[in-house]
This record gives sequence, C-alpha cells and structure tokens, in this order.
Amino acid sequence: MSHPSKNSLQSPQLLALRSYLQFKKQRDWQSIRQAEFSPSEDNRHQTHLLQGVLRHYRWLQAEVQDRCRLPWSKLQDVLQGILLIGAYELIFLRSSKHHRAIHQAVELVRIHRLEARTGLVNAILRQLQRDLQSGLLQPAQRPLTTRTSHLDWMVNRWSKSYGAEATKQICEANNLLPNLTLAPSRVEQIVSIRQQLEAIEIDWAAHPVFPELTVLQKSQGVWNTAMAKEGMIYAQDASSYAFCQSIRPFLEGKILDVCSAPGGKGLQLSQNYPGQFLLNDVSASRLKKVRQNLQRLNLIGCMLQSDGTRLPFSSGSIDGILLDVPCSSTGTIRKSPDIKWVEDLKSLLRQTELQEKLLREAVRVVRKGGWIAYSTCSLEPEETQLPLQLCETLGLQTILWRELPREIEETQKGFWQLLPSRHWMGFSAMILKKS
Repeated sequence: MSHPSKNSLQSPQLLALRSYLQFKKQRDWQSIRQAEFSPSEDNRHQTHLLQGVLRHYRWLQAEVQDRCRLPWSKLQDVLQGILLIGAYELIFLRSSKHHRAIHQAVELVRIHRLEARTGLVNAILRQLQRDLQSGLLQPAQRPLTTRTSHLDWMVNRWSKSYGAEATKQICEANNLLPNLTLAPSRVEQIVSIRQQLEAIEIDWAAHPVFPELTVLQKSQGVWNTAMAKEGMIYAQDASSYAFCQSIRPFLEGKILDVCSAPGGKGLQLSQNYPGQFLLNDVSASRLKKVRQNLQRLNLIGCMLQSDGTRLPFSSGSIDGILLDVPCSSTGTIRKSPDIKWVEDLKSLLRQTELQEKLLREAVRVVRKGGWIAYSTCSLEPEETQLPLQLCETLGLQTILWRELPREIEETQKGFWQLLPSRHWMGFSAMILKKS
C-alpha cells in the first residue's frame, strides 16, 4: 500500500474534500467557511476549492460523467468529491500544473484506501485534461441550469418572475468570484485609500455607478493595513450602498435599525446622523461585531439586543424603521454558493413567517405618518413583495422614493430592485408609510 506524504495529508485538496463531505452531510456552510479569512494560504486555497466545487457542481459533474464508465450514483461520495475537486482545478485554475492536480487527486484516492479506483480517477482526469487542451469542452452547448449549476426549479421560478434574458444574467452573475467592495469613512480619504492599496500591490477599480467605492478582486492583507485599523474603510456591497443613498432623504427623528448586524448600513448612515440611530439585533455575537466596527470607525452608536418581533419600545414611539429582514438570500449566491443546494421551495422560503412577524412589530412601534424601509437580498416574490400583501391589514401604504441613485428606478410605486450583475448582488427595497 502506498503511504501518502505528510504534505499530502495536509494538502488544501484534502482539507477541501473533508469540508465538501461535511457540507454534503450537514449542509452547515457557516461552520466550514471560516478558513476563507485565515492567514494561511493553504486554508484560503482550501476554501477557494470548496466554493468552486459548490458553485460549479452540476457542470463539473456533467463533465466528469461524460468521461466515466460508471453511473455517477455508483461512485462513493468521497470519489465524487475527489473528481469534482480535480475537475475544478483543471478547468478553473489553469495557472496550476495540470499533472499536479491529477497527482493530488490520485493521492486522495490512496489516502482513503480506494487503490482499486486510482486508475479510474486518473483516466477520467487525464481525458478531461486532453479535451480541455484540445478545446473540446463546450459549456455553452449545455442547458443553462447545467452550465451555471443551478437547480431547475429555482431557475424556472426566476424565468417566470424576470424573463429568460434576465434569468441568464442572474445565473451567470452568481458564478462570478465574489469581490470586496470598500466604502470610505470620508470621501476625502479615497485617494489615500487607493494609494495604500497600490503600496501593498492590491489591484483596485472604482465602481462604475458609485465611483467613491473601491472594488478589489483579492482582499488578502487589507484588514491588517493602517487604513483599516484607523477606520478609513468598511466593507459594503454596492447594492446596500445604493439603499443607504436612497433612504437618506427620509432620515429625520429617531431611527431604529431592527436587524442591524453586521452593521454596514447603520455604519454608513449613522456617521451623518449621530444620536438618531438605534442599532438593534437579536444576536449578541453579531452585535459584538457591530460594536467592534463602530469602535474601529470612531463612531458613537446606541446599540441594544432584543428580539425584533418583541421590541422594547412603546407603540408609535419611532419615527422611521430600517427593516432588512432575514431571507433566502438568493440575491447573494455569488458569495454563498451553498444556496444552490437548497432542497425545495419550502426550505428556501422558511423565513417568511419571521418576516411577517418582524413587519407587524415594526408597524406597532412606528408612529402614524412614520415610515418603514423594508429590504431584502432575496429574489423571491414571496419575500420581496411581502409588505404589499399586508398593506391593507397593517394600515400601510407605499410612497414614492424621493431620490434614487442613477441606474435605479422604481418598478412599482415605492419599490426598486437590483438583480445580480457584475456590479452588485441582488437587493430590493420598499418604502411604506403608516396611515
């Protein structure tokens, strides 16, 4: 029996395989994604491999199956994982030496004492390598759900809601590698921020719609810089930034951010409206992150921990409410590819009951004539349109947004939506007034 080297035992491929098998068994993404933020290059590579396999699972499986003499269902889970990781390295990590990816895959087979399958794995990946070099891989000829690795029922829903062309855009945007978008604490610091990025050899680009935002493809080392420690920057996707720009004209009186963690929107808005914002969240650990961000940015914020369905405020005591509800997050598949693995619609929409409870409680504590800004990173109408279904019952009415950033338009009174694209992740917002 061949004994793997010590390096093989600790390889990113083996770590990614273990995480893949753990995810497939438990579907607990949060517990295995922490390596993404590790200072270890191997840990980051592990997470890259794992995210890549989850993001491109159906296409990788199809390419492997085309070159395998056995049905996919006849392969053990561990062999499936080894082949998916090997195929991902060959197709997407082309700067890597192909023979090394194949060698690592064969070593993983041996580590798991499946020597009888080394020939099969070697043959499949070598054939894939030859076909790749010959230009024989033609993903564009495969169905959209296969080449972009999305669930059939999920894509069918989007097609009905947004049309075929927009659904194609959504699926392709979901497969882009997530980037890091930095917002400046103060606009006058933008030049200094970008100079510091160049000093540590991090490429950046100004966002095409919000040029004050700085977009990075790689973020390694950013949070250890002086500009991060001195509170010059914070992370915020352009879609959330757009929401903050949209809500500014409404910010008067006492404002409650019901589900504030991790704090991006509250951080951006509270800088210009000190003393007005109450940052609430049900989770003590998530509020701790909000507090740390406030301290890092040298901001003063009033925070409280409470259940958003039972807020510790008297009725009609709040002037305006930000309600960014927990949701299916189908607009953020780019950074959370595990969402592609949701089993069915019921599992996907498991938060709708909580969303309704949060909205009802927000209506209770907001004053008459006050407003509620309901937002979500979902693409599902059951979540994005929830307030419309309850307007009459709750005494709410949609009102017009007073000012919207360019390239954003109301698709119906009081509602705008951004679909996933190369510029931002999916997001929608609705503004309502209490009668």
